[in-house]
Amino acid sequence: MKKNNLFLIFLISLFFSQISFGQNGFYQLTFEIPGGYTTTVSESSDLAADYFIRTDGTNISATYLGKEGSYYFAVQDKDNAPTPVPNPTFLDITSIDISGQTGLVFSVFLAEDDASDAAEDWDAGDYLHITYQIDATGYNNMIWVENDIGGTNGKPLIDTDFDGTGDGTEITSTFTEFIFSIPSTGSLLDIQFEFSGLAYGDEDIAIDNIRVGSVTSPLPVELTSFTAQAIDAGVLLNWTTATEVNNYGFEIEQASFREDGTTPVRTIPDERTTPVRTIPDERTTPVRTDWETIGFVEGHGNSNSPKEYSFSDYSASGNTNYRLKQIDTDGGFEYSYVITLIGSLGKTELYQNHPNPFNPSTKISFILAELSDVNISVYNMLGQKVAELLNNKMNAGTHNVEFDARSAGGGLSSGFYIYRLVTDSYGETPNYAKTMKMLLIK
Repeated sequence: MKKNNLFLIFLISLFFSQISFGQNGFYQLTFEIPGGYTTTVSESSDLAADYFIRTDGTNISATYLGKEGSYYFAVQDKDNAPTPVPNPTFLDITSIDISGQTGLVFSVFLAEDDASDAAEDWDAGDYLHITYQIDATGYNNMIWVENDIGGTNGKPLIDTDFDGTGDGTEITSTFTEFIFSIPSTGSLLDIQFEFSGLAYGDEDIAIDNIRVGSVTSPLPVELTSFTAQAIDAGVLLNWTTATEVNNYGFEIEQASFREDGTTPVRTIPDERTTPVRTIPDERTTPVRTDWETIGFVEGHGNSNSPKEYSFSDYSASGNTNYRLKQIDTDGGFEYSYVITLIGSLGKTELYQNHPNPFNPSTKISFILAELSDVNISVYNMLGQKVAELLNNKMNAGTHNVEFDARSAGGGLSSGFYIYRLVTDSYGETPNYAKTMKMLLIK
């Protein structure tokens, strides 16, 4: 029997200082309007797979999810773009005024179209290097993205030790924020994005929402932890704040993945955990829906002491992203980092229908530990099948199915009925069968 666990990926770059809502950001580039940066070549796109351009996605073939606005900057197969892009190519942001600022923090959202394994064919020599310099004293490393195997057809990962091989968090189709603490200060800050390789189809990268802030100013709401754990038929989210100023509350947002296959895992060394962390080795095709709000938790307004919050989500299915939208009393808001529930909720289990007794409909919930063929049928007390609710292949995660007595066999009479879940797993989890009773009262 395979042991299934709840895996959480905290998408944080090396040298990260504590994430806080309402960080004092004095510079931001969202690409929503042209300008604010320079490139070493003209921007161009063939309206399909070859581009080096600020875009809203309508003139390129790649798909990036979780955008902060409409526009971002994207690069793919740049040597075949309408205007061939030399190697390397640079995007520069110069002369950001940092006078009087201390505790500088840089952040950027990164994404790569990983819609299929073929779309993750980064080769050795494909990279994005993000560097900075203060007062023209020479560039220093901040965030590197490199191929993970040093050969061909690898995945783009954060290169935590700047050695030319990706060994950290994978860059996926979902825009994810990476943060770097700049260990010095001065008067003028320059930021440089160096794109190398990315010369074939499906070798791509996108950047968005570049920010520079200071942690020396007051932090309206300081988030110190954000975690999740499996519970019966759902997920329990917990988070803690150290301080709060004008905190109206938190909207909880969810975005689900769907996968047509299993999600093997691999274990890699990571100095941020002890001694290792387990991350998904995605051999399948994750597709994310848009973010949706699934709940709200009221804040404490103003507080100088730690506050704890929790929220239960009974709608999780398969791989699921969560983030918090912290809202100030004046309507301003900030998003937390994203945590990702990878794989299953740990076991296959059928739960009691709700409501029970019911009239005329009820919901049946169940968890799948792995990708499985699933059948749920309803029987009367004579053992005769009166309805088949599911007979499909389904992904790991929490699922719900509705049973309406009015549509079963032309309508059912009051009384006890039996529903049965039978699964045939595609992995190492044993096949599962369970029967439960429910009562229809008219």
